[in-house]
Amino acid sequence: MIEDLRSQQAQGKSLHLDSITENEEDKTYRLSISGIQKQIETIISLDQVIKDKIAPILHTMQFEDAITQRLDHISRIWKTVIEEKESLENPDDLLMKMSKYATSVDETADYYRLVLKKDPPDESAAKKTITE
Repeated sequence: MIEDLRSQQAQGKSLHLDSITENEEDKTYRLSISGIQKQIETIISLDQVIKDKIAPILHTMQFEDAITQRLDHISRIWKTVIEEKESLENPDDLLMKMSKYATSVDETADYYRLVLKKDPPDESAAKKTITE
């Protein structure tokens, strides 16, 4: 079909595009490809909608996890204080023991500076403290 149009154009004949026909098989193929393209466009737009809805959920889950870790941290420290308040004559020992419950390097550094009034350990030591 394209070759016929090219030869007509080369011969200087006017092109009659109305005479171009499409057989049923090609038409079905073209329409199915068009349908697939529309479905892909729909999926792409839905993907963004899903991302927009999932992002706040993920942030909420991360916040919940951080709060859970903090509450666990508080609970473990409180348990340590209750269990060892009478056995430790030196409160500095208890405060040092509590430092191992810090949940992050930043929290460990803050704890050392604010509570223990000491320089925090280097990061590798702080990480070791966290994982104990």
